Amino acid sequence: DDLYQFKGAGGEFDFYEKIPEKLNLKLRENFDRAFCRLRQFHLWTQKLPPVTAMEKIIIDSGLLSHSCLEGYNLNKCGELYSILERLRKAEAGEVIGFALMVDQLEKMLEAGVEEELDILTEENTVRIMNLHKAKGLESQVVFLAIPYNSTTHEPTYYIERTGQEPYGHF
Repeated sequence: DDLYQFKGAGGEFDFYEKIPEKLNLKLRENFDRAFCRLRQFHLWTQKLPPVTAMEKIIIDSGLLSHSCLEGYNLNKCGELYSILERLRKAEAGEVIGFALMVDQLEKMLEAGVEEELDILTEENTVRIMNLHKAKGLESQVVFLAIPYNSTTHEPTYYIERTGQEPYGHF
């Protein structure tokens, strides 16, 4: 109904055009807010690398948070991150424009996304992943590991396991 009223008042579906004064105040404010966000999204596509712009749009539009809502297929949230990661790899391999990124995205969607980031797991499971892949996910407990820790120290406790019976601090 809002779109019909907008068009009936002479509105153009171009986010750089003025919003008709004939519309009631609430509708004008809604369209102004929506067009303002669309202009921001367009600006990001002009100023940022394509995948970065796409990620910002997905987050700012609420698409990511909506895909992670309880009661929905939570794998969709992981699929979004998987798609962004694959596009980042393609972007790192060559200079990629927005149009080429959209072409690659279409190919991925046609081929189907093989999900590596399965959010739906059984209870009492442990999942190890890079922090950037876990970004945006919520959990009651999060462990952060430092795989390349350069600090060295002597062990606090030591258990000798070379004989038949292990001995040391248990």
